[in-house]
Amino acid sequence: MRLKQFLQKGGRKYTDPFYDKTDEIASKKTGVPLHILRSVRLLGERSNENQVSSANAKGVYQFIPSTRNNVLKKYGVDAWNPDQASLAAAYLLKESADRNNGDYYTAIREYHGGTDKSNWGRYNKEYIDRITNNNSLSNDYGNNYENPYLKEYTDIIKGMQNGVIDWTDGRTQELYQKSPDFVNTVMNTYKTEQEYIRDYKLEEERKVQEQNKKMVEEENKYIEEVLKQKQFEKQQVLSTVPLSKSVLSNDIKLNI
Repeated sequence: MRLKQFLQKGGRKYTDPFYDKTDEIASKKTGVPLHILRSVRLLGERSNENQVSSANAKGVYQFIPSTRNNVLKKYGVDAWNPDQASLAAAYLLKESADRNNGDYYTAIREYHGGTDKSNWGRYNKEYIDRITNNNSLSNDYGNNYENPYLKEYTDIIKGMQNGVIDWTDGRTQELYQKSPDFVNTVMNTYKTEQEYIRDYKLEEERKVQEQNKKMVEEENKYIEEVLKQKQFEKQQVLSTVPLSKSVLSNDIKLNI
């Protein structure tokens, strides 16, 4: 089926720069991060304008008839119209992200598999993995080229992991303007260098405190055992010596 679609004539390819422009417009209008839209088109759907799936999904963003009709009715945007496809996809992704507290990972999964998670299955997992695990974009025609969007985010993440990028870094600020949700998620997930140093010092202090506490406990235990032994020795002496006035007056000294 895919080969037959691939060989069909007419229509733009999903890698056509035309969609880069419509994605930009849709991103600005809806607030959906540009890299999300492009990743869905270039890594997720990978479908040309003229491709029709077995579920009758059409266009580069592969809208099935019912979803197309819902978006058309709600927003007046036709997903099967190439000029409006990016905007239709953006509206759909935004709805899902808003419903999931700004979580675009879930939004992408819902875009592909619907809101019922029990229907997601293996193909939905493969879909999201293509988007999140790839740093390069490729198409069915053998053309491979760098994905500047995903690469940029990957570099930022690595920088945050290594503690060399934080909020004061110009790259983070620039990236925040493009995708605040992404940056907030990453910054809440990975520690800055200062945080690593702080946590390391706190952990070292905790270890010292634990060690000191253990030493004090062992010392107190030893003292308690010595006192018990001395008390026992005292009782032994008292049990063998007559407690007469003369004995008491001699002040029997016990080493206690």
